[in-house]
Amino acid sequence: MHHASPNPFAVPVAEAPDAERTAFLRQVAFKTAGSLGIVGVSAMASSIGLLGMLMAGISLPWFVQIAVMLGGLYGAQWLGYRMIASPDASTRTAGVVIGSGMLGVSLSFVLVMAALVGASVYDDPLGPLFLPFQALGLVALTVTGMVIYLLAAPRKLNMLAALMSVLTLPMLALMALMVVFPVGGFVGILISLVFVAVSAGGLLVSLNRVIRELSADQSTRAAFELTVGIVVLFWNILALLSRR
Repeated sequence: MHHASPNPFAVPVAEAPDAERTAFLRQVAFKTAGSLGIVGVSAMASSIGLLGMLMAGISLPWFVQIAVMLGGLYGAQWLGYRMIASPDASTRTAGVVIGSGMLGVSLSFVLVMAALVGASVYDDPLGPLFLPFQALGLVALTVTGMVIYLLAAPRKLNMLAALMSVLTLPMLALMALMVVFPVGGFVGILISLVFVAVSAGGLLVSLNRVIRELSADQSTRAAFELTVGIVVLFWNILALLSRR
């Protein structure tokens, strides 16, 4: 994936003055929060639609479910990153909105699965929300720990980055397949744990790239990259918690 800034005079944010670096990180945090908000709205709206279909006795064919999830996971990145690379600010913003919306649609299938499991396990009206909120808490703690680790000292993650570049794309496909064709027992738990580890590694690489490598004019690109990493980690943690 291409990370270079369109500005030939740009320098990595780690080499920028303190004030410029601080402003960049604040912009990234603000834009990431906005992008995740779009993911959340899209995911909730899509989840409500899917639950309504289930209540009406309508079930999407398995190949449609996989196509929608893969279309969202891969399409969000393919289209989003290309639009974000545009020199036009409005096109970059549209890329974040469209990409985040597509991620939310994909995520809705896992949310519905978790809601159904929660409703069956917890004897509480809010049972369907328990697992998603547990996953959110774990993701928040993980991201906080990663940021503290990366800010403490410069980290060389070249080998991890190379490994993640090989594993991430096939993992995304398997994530969608396992929602439709779940693998039970110890093997299923082991696969989910591997997925959590890989997605956490990918997010760590993305955070390090944002903090050390991207330039100060790439806040939108940085925010979208973090959004993708956070969504994938949330997906896999939620899928793991949903195993019964």
